[in-house]
Amino acid sequence: MAELVIRVRAEGNQQVQQALSQIQKNLQAVGATVKVVSQSASSALSSWSQRLRSISEQMEKVSKGLEKFGDSARRLGTIMTATVGGSVTLATKTFADFETRLAEIQTIARVSQSQLEQMGRQIRQIAIESGQSFDTTARALYQILSAGVSAEKSTKVLQASAKLATGGLADLESTADAVTTVLNAYRMSAEKATRVTNVMFKTVELGKTTVPELAQQIGRVASTAAQAGISFEELSAAIAAMTAAGVRTEIAISSLGQLIQNLLNPNKALAEALQNLGYSSGLALLQARGLAGALDLLSKAIPREQLAEMIGSVEGLRAVMVLTGSQGDRFVEMIEKIKNSTGAADQAFKTISETASFKFRQALLSVQNALIELGAAFAPAFEKIAEAIRNTLDNLQKSGQIQQMQQDLKQLADDFGKALAGAIEKAAATMEKFNKLAPETRQKIIELAITLGPLTLAVGAVAGALSKIIDFVSKLGKGIAWLIEKIPQAAAAIAAFVSKIPPWLRAGGIFTAGLAGVGELGERIPEGKTTPLMNFCRLY
Repeated sequence: MAELVIRVRAEGNQQVQQALSQIQKNLQAVGATVKVVSQSASSALSSWSQRLRSISEQMEKVSKGLEKFGDSARRLGTIMTATVGGSVTLATKTFADFETRLAEIQTIARVSQSQLEQMGRQIRQIAIESGQSFDTTARALYQILSAGVSAEKSTKVLQASAKLATGGLADLESTADAVTTVLNAYRMSAEKATRVTNVMFKTVELGKTTVPELAQQIGRVASTAAQAGISFEELSAAIAAMTAAGVRTEIAISSLGQLIQNLLNPNKALAEALQNLGYSSGLALLQARGLAGALDLLSKAIPREQLAEMIGSVEGLRAVMVLTGSQGDRFVEMIEKIKNSTGAADQAFKTISETASFKFRQALLSVQNALIELGAAFAPAFEKIAEAIRNTLDNLQKSGQIQQMQQDLKQLADDFGKALAGAIEKAAATMEKFNKLAPETRQKIIELAITLGPLTLAVGAVAGALSKIIDFVSKLGKGIAWLIEKIPQAAAAIAAFVSKIPPWLRAGGIFTAGLAGVGELGERIPEGKTTPLMNFCRLY
């Protein structure tokens, strides 16, 4: 390639000087334009930079927000997954527990499946309305059915008993047992259950007793009073009057029961007294006058000392003393009040139902009801899964595959045991041979093992280090090979660039002079002086 020689003289080459001057002016113009454009661009870029920075900050905030949202979403997803899974499990268990209670009810109800499901829905509805648990309500219904109430009417008794239990702060099973006891004792229909609960609560209201106490004790006297023709209202009024006088509930009921028994089975003196009064028996007297009228007649017709002997027991006499004389009028008043006790249990229930704790229980029961319904929805699927598993196991059992699996496992265990036993035997044999060696030989073997141990570790370490060195040299060799490969490509690229410079530019020196002028900012280059750019050009 021809060598380019650049010589720029200050004098004598007017053409070159003019060319350089024009280049300088052009460069100055271009520089001014570039400066203006640069300023405008700088201003624009600065403005855009601020906007981008603001956008970036906002995006960063959004990104952080999205990141937090993502974390929250993931946590929520985890919670939702766990909640859904846990809800299905809880729903299944809740449904299974309730279904067990229904199955227990079915053992005595003997109703169709659809009727049983309807009873289940009624149980849950009554439980939610009364604030009683599903389990307690179901067990109470079992008690009601056990008492002989028909399945069709059992829920009416259950609803009345539940209101009494809630209003009287009593156990539902106890109140249901008490209500059915009274219904059976007086041969009343299930429709009278509400009437029974109103009378019982009015008794509590007038006397000094509670629904739990009354429910627990009423069975001791109800049948006897019913046989004697004493109405449930009058019996309840007697209990209220005695407890109001300070007699404990269980003693009051025991005394009344003994009094009624003595009147139904009078001794000789009482029987004669009854004959003299125009009654063939104590039952006839009670049926004609009732308990209050009978006691009033006896207390007025017979002196107290003689009446005490005729009654024949301290407990019976206690009831006579409390319910006659000055207390007799109070007893009669209570009878009238209890007869007008309609709505007493409902009013007490309404008072309790307005409390926050009751509403909270209702809310929990509503959730539990939803879980039971959810479990009922999943039940068919679980039944199919259980049936499929059972069928699969049955088929495997019938085909002998389970037995084959058991045999295979047994064979595997036997083979493993034999292999292990063989290895132990070989190890034992080796140790036995070692032990038979002379003591000096055994000592040498042990010393050799101790010596070779660290050496083996050292050899392993050296081998690891050599492996790393070989790997590094391999990578270095690849780098050098790449560099050698690229040098000819770079030389070819430079040659291609130079070859594209027009010959007239290289010969005339205007191209190199212009480059020199740009390199020296338009200054003249004294004769004999060169620049790095000029030296580079001389190569070509």
